[in-house]
Order: sequence, then C-alpha cells, then structure tokens
Amino acid sequence: MDNIYLHGVSAFYYQYSQKVFFEQLEYILQTGAVLSRRLQENSYAMNIGFNGLDYISLCDYDLKDTKIINPKTGDYHHTSYYSYIEKTISLMFNKDDIPAIKPKLVSSVDLRKNKDFKRMERLGKKKNKRYSDMPDEVQVKDIIPLKYLSGITIPCNFILEKQLSINEKRRILSYQLRLIKKLLTKYSYNIPIYDLDTFNVLMVDDDIDSLLLKK
Repeated sequence: MDNIYLHGVSAFYYQYSQKVFFEQLEYILQTGAVLSRRLQENSYAMNIGFNGLDYISLCDYDLKDTKIINPKTGDYHHTSYYSYIEKTISLMFNKDDIPAIKPKLVSSVDLRKNKDFKRMERLGKKKNKRYSDMPDEVQVKDIIPLKYLSGITIPCNFILEKQLSINEKRRILSYQLRLIKKLLTKYSYNIPIYDLDTFNVLMVDDDIDSLLLKK
C-alpha cells in the first residue's frame, strides 16, 4: 500500500489500549472528523507535542523506513510509524485528498528530559512554522473530514507477537474486528478494515484464522 497517510487513533507512546481506542474511535466517528486538540471536547486533548494545539499529526507511510542520523547522538531519528502507528489502530487517508504540511526536521527529543519537552511544546505552539523530530510526520491544520477516510488498520502483527495462546490472540483480534465493524455500521461508514502489516482486508473471522496460520 502506498500514497497513504495514517493517523493513530490512540497515539500513546509505545502503548496500546483497547478501551481508550474504542472510546476515541467512537468520538471521531460521531464527530465526523479528526480534530486538532484545540477543537476537541474530550479528555484526549491534553498533551501537547510538536503539532501544538492547532495541527493534527499523520504518518506518511511511504517514508516510514526513512533513516536519518541525528548528528547530536549518532542515532537514527525515530519515525512516527514505529513510534505511534505500529502498535495502535489507525485511520487511513489518501494523500491526494489531504492538504498536509511537511514540518522542518529538528533534532530528536528525549521526553524524559524536561528541557526537551519544553522545547517541543514551544516549537509546537508556533503559528507560522511547523517542526517535527520524525522524518515521516506531516501535519494538517485544524480538521480532517471523515469524507476522506479510506480505511482503518489493525496492528495484527503486534498482537500476534505477544506471549499469548493462539486462542487468546484470535479472541483479541476477533473482538477488535467485531467492534470496529459495529462502530462503522452505527455511524454509516462503508470502508474496509486492513491488517496493517499485509494490508489484507479483514472482513470475517476466517481472515484472522488465515493470519494465525501464517504465524
């Protein structure tokens, strides 16, 4: 799959929460748009990053494996895909439909350091310039209407790699697929659901069984 942007529905760093995800997904579907923090009216609009209050972050999937060395540390810049998309359910948009801005790449931040956090917050609040420490991040101002939503992805591989029984993995994936389909039907969205790693369409439990057999 190429020419797409992905937006993590519940983008908590290296975390994956089913409860938070489904609450946030329903909020987005009910609202009919992905909104910037300033425009949101729920409890998920708290933290401020490089995208500030008025911009929405997306991952440019074509750039997810970009390797750029941070001259200060000698390490590669982390990417938004492996930080936020790989482990959470995401919304998919066609690039041609979204007026995204490519931020200026800055040195990577360490969120454990208060000075880095303050710098990220300060740059994120700038009105005329956009910044990011992730080479595959793009930003959109204020709102992304869901009329441009082209699909939803589930991070199946992340779940399949967990130290769980086959039956438990199947139960988790089946549960997620069922709830996503229920929410899409409730709010009248006729879009496909994909496995993030293969982009195979997930429609029924047999599709999940096929993934499990390959593992």
